[in-house]
Amino acid sequence: MDPLAGTYVVTTTVLALAGGVLFAFAVSAYRESGRRSMAALMAGFGLIVAAAVGTPALWFAGTVANPVALLAVNTGLYAAATSLVAVSLVVYEPGTREFVIPESDLTKFQK
Repeated sequence: MDPLAGTYVVTTTVLALAGGVLFAFAVSAYRESGRRSMAALMAGFGLIVAAAVGTPALWFAGTVANPVALLAVNTGLYAAATSLVAVSLVVYEPGTREFVIPESDLTKFQK
């Protein structure tokens, strides 16, 4: 294996493992909270892992005739994953009132 391919395999493995850990955390958070934002986060990290594992697997298996199409699918998966992670940050959850600043401190700022 040439050094460039080896580097690709190593960085892809790190990305897949890190994405897998984040996916596991998101699954745990979704199970505990049942929030839609955690479901979006879980789906986003799941797509990251799918892209990180699927693209090189297809490439090294030699089943792809058009590398540009493979890159387009890979980029599409990463775009969808990034969008889902962003959605998880902005999803409105009715009935929740969570503040980064505790309410006791918030009243000090409002006075």
